[in-house]
Amino acid sequence: IILISHGPFCVGLLKTLNMIVGNTTVSAIPLNEGEDPNQYRQKLEREVSKNSNGDQVLVFCDLKGGTPYNTAAYLSNRYKINIVTGMNLPMLIAVITDFDSNPDINFAIKVVENTNNQGISVITPRDIGGHKNEKLSIDKSR
Repeated sequence: IILISHGPFCVGLLKTLNMIVGNTTVSAIPLNEGEDPNQYRQKLEREVSKNSNGDQVLVFCDLKGGTPYNTAAYLSNRYKINIVTGMNLPMLIAVITDFDSNPDINFAIKVVENTNNQGISVITPRDIGGHKNEKLSIDKSR
């Protein structure tokens, strides 16, 4: 599994993911500001070729249509790459925790497609209920 994005978004997401679920074998390849697209392609191709070994690679991307996405799509002509766009932390947590018990790319894609794992919800002030003294931690000992 490889995370790609414009700027350090994928690196920060990976650090946060590792903080929550423990160290993973996931890697992050950011497109740095001012980086030449050909240099980025070479960097991503090195990572894909290192991780593919003829198997499928699952690439999570920040957004469809940008240079990171287009680079992964271009490399999919040579490698077995599945691309998931719109990556977010809840989605990655669901995939990684399930992937440990079932390291199958097709299963991981089904996990991503499950709307419960997309982590998107709208909370209005009425939903919150105005409790001003709620704890900021789920740790009951605090």
